[in-house]
Amino acid sequence: MAILLVDSGPFNYGTNLADLKPAKLVLGDRFTAAPVKDPFTGVFQETLPDGYGFDTMLMWEVTRPVPYIVTSVTTFLHGSEK
Repeated sequence: MAILLVDSGPFNYGTNLADLKPAKLVLGDRFTAAPVKDPFTGVFQETLPDGYGFDTMLMWEVTRPVPYIVTSVTTFLHGSEK
């Protein structure tokens, strides 16, 4: 999945509300961690661990009072034959 954020704070993500993970926001070089105190603008991209099924949903959770502005969300599918 990839989420384009503008001036956003920390958040949690996942495919199940019972098992959300904190997002590790990184700067444009894809290695340097973004400062926690500064609003983040950029792309958060991560692989979602999930099993096979038809109930998969992308979820995120924001702890207030931080801003969270999403301008675009996309998912990528990887298929296989069994």
